[in-house]
Amino acid sequence: MTTDTILSTALTFVLLIGGTAAIGSELVGTRHPTAATTHGVMLPAVTVIGLRQNVVTATAAAVAVQPQRVQ
Repeated sequence: MTTDTILSTALTFVLLIGGTAAIGSELVGTRHPTAATTHGVMLPAVTVIGLRQNVVTATAAAVAVQPQRVQ
């Protein structure tokens, strides 16, 4: 075996053991949830004064012109 393979194998097992320990400590640990404080922002009301224009792009027009295929 080459040194590169040995180091790669050792790193893989170390990461596997670390992940297992992290998950295990999260499952076993007892944490008490704290009261969540949320800070909201009030935005001013918006009044719409314009009308939406009917805009058709070239792609949408090309798709609409193609006949539908029956399978």
